[in-house]
Amino acid sequence: MFSHCFLFFFLIFPTFSKSSNLNFPKSQAEKFIRSLNLFPKHDVNQHFDGDYKPGESRISEKRVEFPYVGDSGTTVKDLGHHAGYYRLPHTKDARMFYFFFESRNSRADPVVIWLTGGPGCSGELALFYENGPFHITRNMSLAWNDFGWDKVSNLIYVDQPIGTGFSYSSHSDDIRHSEDGVSNDLYDFLQAFFKEHPQYVKNDFYITGESYAGHYIPALACSSTSGKQK
Repeated sequence: MFSHCFLFFFLIFPTFSKSSNLNFPKSQAEKFIRSLNLFPKHDVNQHFDGDYKPGESRISEKRVEFPYVGDSGTTVKDLGHHAGYYRLPHTKDARMFYFFFESRNSRADPVVIWLTGGPGCSGELALFYENGPFHITRNMSLAWNDFGWDKVSNLIYVDQPIGTGFSYSSHSDDIRHSEDGVSNDLYDFLQAFFKEHPQYVKNDFYITGESYAGHYIPALACSSTSGKQK
């Protein structure tokens, strides 16, 4: 798990010498990883259903500041980038990791959830190499993506299914093996997400993705429109 985190923060927290050799600030990355609860074996991350009081939020979310270069072109004041975990119900010990990027244009823009395929490809693949707010430059810094979907939408990336990217569980029973299992977890996440961010409830909402996510998108759309799990 730590090697996975190490690689990710190698990308978003680089520093450079004048000779352009990359030096990774390990202590800075470890501090940031702890603030996002990315160490699943630590006691602070061991919660079970009985630990939550009725109505208590299962989402742990932090505001993120990425060290980017260039001008975002945003028209939104106090533009928000967030990362968090959702403690999934109906599981033994599963946490679903996500990024949420507010629209650079308007908070009234549609909310879009992006699902990367695989199955088992992290959402960070699309975030940094396809349609996210940033792209990775040749010198490993982050630059604004002129074609990022956050220019016209409030964008959610989810590491799914559990066991993908930063989404994890300490119990093998939480690994999903069907479209219904994956879509049910995503449905639970969306219910909690909009409860945490009620200002987006009335926005248009779109479910999209690529490759194998085409198996999950219809199932999640069915659950979302019917208002219940399969």
